[in-house]
Amino acid sequence: GYAPEEALTEQDMLKIKYQGIRPAPGYPSQPDHTEKPVMWELLEAEKRTGISLSESYSMMPASSVSALVFAHPDSHYFAVGQIAKDQVQDYAVRLVLATHPDGQFATPDVNRYFRFGASPRAAQTLVLAGKVRALLDGRTSVAAQDIREIVLPALRHRCLLNFEAEAEGVSTDEVITNIVETLPTEAAIEQTS
Repeated sequence: GYAPEEALTEQDMLKIKYQGIRPAPGYPSQPDHTEKPVMWELLEAEKRTGISLSESYSMMPASSVSALVFAHPDSHYFAVGQIAKDQVQDYAVRLVLATHPDGQFATPDVNRYFRFGASPRAAQTLVLAGKVRALLDGRTSVAAQDIREIVLPALRHRCLLNFEAEAEGVSTDEVITNIVETLPTEAAIEQTS
């Protein structure tokens, strides 16, 4: 633990029994990865730990984790409201851009296994299919989960694997799933209704 009186087991940490909050970059409570370079510079993280950042802000080695720790007993997470149209569009665009090798949001798997990413029309498909998914669930506003649920059928046929992926038996679905798991969503996208 981090508070003076904390003596937590690993299971306690996983069950979030600690005092305060631990927002981590890339998760709904701290969705913006672009702040990582500022944190890295202020903390001299690479010099002190040997952990570096890729162009898409992934930590290397891949097993590395980072978080801000607020151990004050009054610290708590908070919701920022309903998702706005521009946030849905932004998330869809970033998902599509993440399929482009050597792009701003590309993951190491995309750079290694994709020859070509999805076209801009894929973002339109994600937004429209997300709306349909929300309506089928009885909601009039789209949540990040709606887009995540349709991302594979919307993108799998739009991305082209390279020879290395074919030779290693890596599927398009595996690479896209990795994108969804690592690409940050906006905090407001995490719909609570």
